Amino acid sequence: METLKKVKFTLAVPGASIGDYENEEENLVERKGLFHCFGNDLIWDENRSCFHERLMGFVEEDISGQIHKVFPENIIFEKDCSMNRGNEVK
Repeated sequence: METLKKVKFTLAVPGASIGDYENEEENLVERKGLFHCFGNDLIWDENRSCFHERLMGFVEEDISGQIHKVFPENIIFEKDCSMNRGNEVK
């Protein structure tokens, strides 16, 4: 089984303002989870009235277990301390 990376993330939409959200707390709160992968998703572009592909991260939220599609700029990978040689806890 692969090891999933721990991340912090939000569900915010890049370029959106607080007034654009129905429930701002739901989208702007920082969450913790496990990163699964990046993949393409179809996003509706209202300005051009068409779909286009957008890279998204797929993250499993710790508390709910729900899988979220997250914009890459909203994902922060936690530092992996196991890579520090000589600093292992004995």
